[in-house]
Amino acid sequence: MYLKRMLNNFSIKKKVFIISTVFVVITSLVIYSLLYILFPKIYLSNKESIINSSLEDTLKILKEDSNIDYRYALNEFSYNNGSQVFVFNDKNDLEYTTVKDLNKPFFREGNKVPPQNKDIRGSRSEIKIKKRVYIKSIDEYREIISITPLGYKKDIDDVMTIILPIMLVLTIIIGSIITYIYSKTISNPLLKINSVCKAIAKKDFSKKLDFQGVDEFAELSKSINLISENLKENILKLEKANKKLKLDIEKEKLQDRRRRDFLRAISHELKTPITIINGQIEGMIYNIGKYKDRDKYLNQTLKSVNKLKKLTSEIIEVSKVEEEVKVNKELVNIKDMVLDIVSSREYLINKSKKHLDISIDEEAVVYIDRSILEKVLSNIIGNSIKYSKENIKIFMEENILTIENDIFKELEVEIDKLYEAFYRVEESRNSESGGSGLGLYIVKTFLELHGDIKYKLQIKDNKFIFKLEFL
Repeated sequence: MYLKRMLNNFSIKKKVFIISTVFVVITSLVIYSLLYILFPKIYLSNKESIINSSLEDTLKILKEDSNIDYRYALNEFSYNNGSQVFVFNDKNDLEYTTVKDLNKPFFREGNKVPPQNKDIRGSRSEIKIKKRVYIKSIDEYREIISITPLGYKKDIDDVMTIILPIMLVLTIIIGSIITYIYSKTISNPLLKINSVCKAIAKKDFSKKLDFQGVDEFAELSKSINLISENLKENILKLEKANKKLKLDIEKEKLQDRRRRDFLRAISHELKTPITIINGQIEGMIYNIGKYKDRDKYLNQTLKSVNKLKKLTSEIIEVSKVEEEVKVNKELVNIKDMVLDIVSSREYLINKSKKHLDISIDEEAVVYIDRSILEKVLSNIIGNSIKYSKENIKIFMEENILTIENDIFKELEVEIDKLYEAFYRVEESRNSESGGSGLGLYIVKTFLELHGDIKYKLQIKDNKFIFKLEFL
C-alpha cells in the first residue's frame, strides 16, 4: 500500500520507468540465478553424453576389429576425453589402465579397482562409466571402467560467481537506458494527450493532437480532436442560447417594469379628466352655481371627453406595442418614407409657416421593419413640426438619419426622462400646452422591440436633435 501511494505521486513517465526497471532487475536476477544453477548440470549432462558416445564408439571397434590393440584404442579414448580407463578381467584383477601413476591416493591398495564402487556412478566431480565388453583381438570379455575427472567444475562455479554481478550490473544499466527510452516513447504521447485534455477542460479548443498512423494513440488523438470540436460547437451553442435567454429575461424584466410604470402613469393621467368630467356632470345635474349654464359646461365636458378619447387611443396604441410584435425586415427606401410622412402633414407645415429642409440620397436603403420605422419617424417628425420654432432639417449621412428642429429656448431636462410615459417638458406638466407625453415613449418602445437600431436624443444650442443609426 505504501509503494502504491508513493507511485501515485509520480508522473506517468516516472511510473513507467520505475516499474519497467524493477521488472528488468527481477527478470535478470531470475535468469542469472537459473543460469548459475542449471549451467553446471547442463554442462555435466552434456559432457557425460559426449564421453559415453565416444566410449561406445571405441568399444564397438574393439568388438568388431580383431587386428586392433585394445590398449591403443583405450589410450586414444583416454587422450581425447581426458578420462582414466581401467580394464579388469573376470577375476577382478586390474589388467590394464591408462593411469601412469597408480600410487595416487584415490586408488585402493593393490590397485585392483577405483576408489568407489564399480556399480554406481561417481560423485558430481567426476563421470564414471562402467561397461562389460567383448574384445575380439583377445577373444575374451573384459570389464572397462572410465573415470573422467571434473576438476574444472569448481572453476566454472567460480567464473559464474564473478561474471554474474558484472552481467547483472551491465544488464541493469542497459535495461535502464532502454527502459528510459521506452518510458519516454510511451509517456510523451500520454503527456501530450493530457495537456490537450486539460486545455479542453479550460475551454481552450485551439490545441490539437497530430499523431499519425493507425495505432491506438492515433485513434485516441482523432477521437479527442472530434470530442474537442463537438464540445466547442455545443458550448458555443449553449453560450449563445444562454445569452439569448439572458437577454430575453432582461427584456422581460424591462417590459414588466415599463408596464408597471405605464400603469401608474395611466392611473394618474386618467384620474384628472375623469374627476373633472364627473364634477361638471354632477354640477349640471343638480344645477349647482355656475354649472346652471349647461350649454357652456357641456361644451367643456365634451372637450374633456375628446381629450380622454385621444388619450385612450394612444394608450391602446402603446398596449399594441407592448405586445410581442413580430419583426419582419425588408429593404426600405428612407427618402420615400420621409416624403410620405411629410406630405401627410403638409397642411400643418404650411399653416404654421415652418421651413422644412430634406437632404437624403435617393438610394438610401436600409433593411428594417417598415411599419416600425414608419411609426417611429411619424412620431419624431410630428413632434418636430409641432414644437419647432421655425426650421426643421432632415438629413442622412452614411447610415445615420438625423431629424433636427430649433426650439424657443434651451431646455434644462434629463434626456432619459423624455422617454418616460406621460412626461412633458412644460413646467405645468399637463396636456393643455403639450401632447399626451407618449410620443417618445412609443418611439423608444418600438426601437427596443426592433433592435439593430441605435438612437440618441440631444438638446443643445436651442436645437432638438434626434439621431437614428441603422446597424
